[in-house]
Amino acid sequence: MLLWIPHSWKDDYLVWNASEWDGITRVNIPADQLWLPDGTIFNILDVKESIPISRIFARITSEGRVEVDLNKLVDVRCPMDVRRFPFDQQICDLQFGSWGFQIHQLTHHVKDTFVPKHKGNSEWEIVSFTARKQIAAYENSMGDAQNEYEEVFYTLVLRRKPLYYVVVILIPTYLIVTVSIIGLFIAHSADGEREEKVSLGLTTLLTMAVVLDMVSGQMPRSSAGLPLLGKNYFLFWVSV
Repeated sequence: MLLWIPHSWKDDYLVWNASEWDGITRVNIPADQLWLPDGTIFNILDVKESIPISRIFARITSEGRVEVDLNKLVDVRCPMDVRRFPFDQQICDLQFGSWGFQIHQLTHHVKDTFVPKHKGNSEWEIVSFTARKQIAAYENSMGDAQNEYEEVFYTLVLRRKPLYYVVVILIPTYLIVTVSIIGLFIAHSADGEREEKVSLGLTTLLTMAVVLDMVSGQMPRSSAGLPLLGKNYFLFWVSV
């Protein structure tokens, strides 16, 4: 996941009188030469800087206002509920906060979240992306006091696009089951009725076995419950 995280704060040590410096009210300097908030995403598996911090410039005004945009490429651990697969919807939380500054030292002012326009993903669509703040208390290393930190939770809601699974798996399976059931009631020749029914049954079972291999390869593995696609296929198999 590629994140664009804009930061802004006021630094009293970066205030100057513009009239004493030829009217200069704004400067850009490398971000690695400044103090930066130690914002951290706690539930990440891996993080990479998509743009090195040495190549990112901070924008500073004469009033001490600092603005810097950080870009991070992160792998986030998100529990998935696939019981309604392929019509499922997943919720992923990004837990963001300061690692070393308590709430009386650092607070967050969350602006509106947004998702930039992009070409989209062939399998997922973004439903919403929201943010909320909460205060978390942790015992200190001595165990004799509570340290309070302000944390921001960004909630990303994703919905799977089921068209591929409907066209490639569900519709062909439904047609196979329908043809096999109808085939049991159509008229047969007097000589080969038994052979034709046996041949139809074997052909249907072989076809369903091929589809089963496709389903097992596409269906996510989970012990929390059988996905909806698996339940439908099991029902089709019993019908045959």
